Amino acid sequence: MCKIQLFEQILLIVNFVPLVVSSINNHKMFRPRGALARTVMDKIQIDKDLSAMDKSHWYQIREEEMGHISMEILNKFSPLHLDVATQEFLDKAVENSDNICWQIWLSLATSVLSWFMSPTSINGYLGRGSMHVFSKAQFRSLIGWDDHVIRSLLDIGAGDGTTTNQMAPCFSHVYVTEISKPMKQVLTTKGFSVLDENCWDESEERFSVISCLNVLDRCDEPRILLEKIKEKLEPDGIAVIAFVIPFNPYVEFGKNERSFKK
Repeated sequence: MCKIQLFEQILLIVNFVPLVVSSINNHKMFRPRGALARTVMDKIQIDKDLSAMDKSHWYQIREEEMGHISMEILNKFSPLHLDVATQEFLDKAVENSDNICWQIWLSLATSVLSWFMSPTSINGYLGRGSMHVFSKAQFRSLIGWDDHVIRSLLDIGAGDGTTTNQMAPCFSHVYVTEISKPMKQVLTTKGFSVLDENCWDESEERFSVISCLNVLDRCDEPRILLEKIKEKLEPDGIAVIAFVIPFNPYVEFGKNERSFKK
């Protein structure tokens, strides 16, 4: 496809958006024929649904579905809420997804890089895929931070360090591990001490807090990882664990994926 044709398609999409918005706002049952146009229309509708959604449900649990969990554990549940920092992250994500030219570039680059890079490394190389687990205020609430500086944090599988940045101000020293080389470079530029992902647990160092956020379902041996975290915590240390429910594990192996070993 020549550049002029590509520009015409982009221009057509941009001109098409107001029509789609008008159709949605007028509640018309309008479905364009083109696949690309339908994708744009579906995205606009999803954005509209997200904006109107009651997001308080994100921070609630259904006790009737927690029958297999003891009341002792349920009573420890501390609900958070959609704070300003989290809303800003959502707004930024919507803004990025609305940038059609940028999304086309990312799609093309991902198609090429996927031949020889893992999804995580592609995200690191392209500067995308940032994760938001909690804001600074939410993290401080979770660990009961009382304004004193804590000695050390180890963030396992830190990605591009976006969530690490939310935790870092509470600590004197911040260490991270990460498998992806592009992500390691990003973490280094942000000033974090990058430990070897294969032997971080072999030193005498113990950590005040160890975070493991959305990693257990992406590693080969999650139970062994949990045991290592327990061993490397200080006697009164805190482990901060996050994973997606339902638990759906896969492991990146080069550019391929597979279930974990154990």
